[in-house]
Amino acid sequence: MKKSILLFCLLPGLFFSCSDDESHPLPVADFTFAGDNVRAPAKVYFNNLSSNAESYTWEFGNGYSNSGFNTSIVYVNGGVYPVKLTATGPGGSASVIKNITIQNAPTECRIVSITVNSMPFSDASGFYFDTPDGPDVYYKILNQAGSLYLNGVAERINDVLYSDLPITFTLPIPFLITPIDVQRSVIIYDYDNSNYSDVIGGVSINPSTSFTGYPTSAVVTNGSLTFTFGLQWD
Repeated sequence: MKKSILLFCLLPGLFFSCSDDESHPLPVADFTFAGDNVRAPAKVYFNNLSSNAESYTWEFGNGYSNSGFNTSIVYVNGGVYPVKLTATGPGGSASVIKNITIQNAPTECRIVSITVNSMPFSDASGFYFDTPDGPDVYYKILNQAGSLYLNGVAERINDVLYSDLPITFTLPIPFLITPIDVQRSVIIYDYDNSNYSDVIGGVSINPSTSFTGYPTSAVVTNGSLTFTFGLQWD
């Protein structure tokens, strides 16, 4: 009789324990993402759509992980990355894997056009360039040491007045910069003046640091001089 009573007392506990487990549904792991399929480095944002979970583990496919609900990561190299999200709750765990594609970073930048949006019409001493007709403007591209790479005198635009701005030089052959982490200087001149004052002004650019991302159009300013560069990346 004592054994029967003991068994009877244990059975309700076993029943309620089983019922308690069944009251917690299994988690569902899911997410969306944005910012992929662009050139590296690329920041990808992840939006967690999981349910029935209390904790989350993200594995980004590049050796890094995170435990936030929503999260993001920067992929510094191109490739296909399997991103795994594991959602864990009282009812257990569930995982989902989605592939993130990042394009390779470019190794070449080409200047295809130079637009002069604004520029000084006199030098620091007050000397005006080619008055009253306005300067005959052309460009040069120099390397970091100041040596000439490209002389655009053949594309000069004559008698430029303030009202003529902006003016655009379309390079006959796009100017190649490779690797993209080197400095180049773009300077405009007044063709008519032979002394030191023929330098109107210029800017220095380094494609890897001067621009955000890999734009096809980028504005660079130096004092009263503003250029817009038309760019190509490969």
